[in-house]
Amino acid sequence: MACVNFWILQIFFIHFILYKKEKLKLYSHQKLSFLIILLLSFGSYFVSSFFRQCEYPNQDPNYLDEEFINKTKIFPIKIREKLNKTIRESIIKANERGNRACRNKYNVFLLDNNFVYFIVLAAFEYLIASFLKSYSVVKTKSLINQKFISIDIIIIIMGILGLILNIILLLISSLIPCGKDQYYRYICSSVKEENDNNGDKSIVYYFDNFLIYIVHIKDDLFQKNKNDYCIQRPKDIILEIIFSFLMLVFGFYKGRFDLSIIKELGVFHLLIPEVIYQFVINCYIVIYKIVNNIIDKTQITQFILITISELSALIGILIYLELIELKFCKLDKNIKKNISIRAL
Repeated sequence: MACVNFWILQIFFIHFILYKKEKLKLYSHQKLSFLIILLLSFGSYFVSSFFRQCEYPNQDPNYLDEEFINKTKIFPIKIREKLNKTIRESIIKANERGNRACRNKYNVFLLDNNFVYFIVLAAFEYLIASFLKSYSVVKTKSLINQKFISIDIIIIIMGILGLILNIILLLISSLIPCGKDQYYRYICSSVKEENDNNGDKSIVYYFDNFLIYIVHIKDDLFQKNKNDYCIQRPKDIILEIIFSFLMLVFGFYKGRFDLSIIKELGVFHLLIPEVIYQFVINCYIVIYKIVNNIIDKTQITQFILITISELSALIGILIYLELIELKFCKLDKNIKKNISIRAL
């Protein structure tokens, strides 16, 4: 569900958990913020996911490359006609699949009819993961502020648990294959050639395989023959290794930054950097495409809708956190500042 990232749902999960835990009341300005987030932010993102996502570069099925025509002249006319017909049909089929995949964010997954069940399962798992993440954030706040557990201890515990879990998952994904059926290529990206009982080579798909990854890195770094096909250049491999280690450092400081926000400000304040991060990433992608002249009206429309979603989310969160005060229709009656004044 990476392309359908409804992270903003976390604000509802966090409020629900805190409501159950601390018996929070829902005031009028918070109801308005939820309404803005639900209708404008979540609504815009959800609607945009059903709009056209891209413009597929259709190929003319009647146009054949001159080099291909010259190479096929050695064949008899019937064989050439059969080859031309096969190529035209494959081009038409590719155009149909490409246009269908571009219609919305979900069609790219639904090109195979059996994949519908996977989408339902993935959506369900995504919601559970978002809820568990929200619960862990709320629980972490109580550990820091009520149990007085230091941020460093929490980071160490998270690191140890994460390392153990990743090792277990990596062993499982490396040792247990998805299968040999072509259907698995949609889910499992690691491919390995293995010999079956008859000595014939067959392709086996893995969700992730550390040994295959090491072999690819070795082959690309130490290329035996310059004519051999390599997935990445040696320079790209070296940069990938360097950035992999840098990501560990950045991950540590991001975790410490997030825990500091939870300790000093609150749980909901974590969503503000998330909104800003998503907005910056989308702006960078659009600017990159404009500079390289690879953008079209469809992508601009998507950028506008997603920008509306992110700005609405930011406004809704700021209203909920009372960083924006709405001084009309008694929406500021129950903000913390005015409650304190009435208490005096």
